[in-house]
Amino acid sequence: MSVPYRWEPRPDLTEDSDLWQQLLSQAFTQDGENLDGAYGVLHGLRCCGARLEWRLDGHLYLTDGRLPGLPSEQPGTGTGCYAGDWAADRQMWLMPLRSEVTGLIRATEVQAAAAAC
Repeated sequence: MSVPYRWEPRPDLTEDSDLWQQLLSQAFTQDGENLDGAYGVLHGLRCCGARLEWRLDGHLYLTDGRLPGLPSEQPGTGTGCYAGDWAADRQMWLMPLRSEVTGLIRATEVQAAAAAC
């Protein structure tokens, strides 16, 4: 039985919701509800509005969701922006798990590519 809170906490951010579902599912499979593990960290960052963005190099990147050239506050636009201090949260939570999170993101890329075929 699936418990909805374990998965995508921000389905309102539709542009990357499917990617987040895949990423969080993999992270949960890896370390369960460990709040200090990749799942807990990624889930918390997504709750604050973090995004997964495809870049020109063909890879996904975890970002604060701000769009270049637009004000940091974008209420009601569906583009959102990060509701915390991205630089501090990235340093405190992501950097200690960098290799683990990078591996999960790369696996999500592979899943997304396979689903597109």
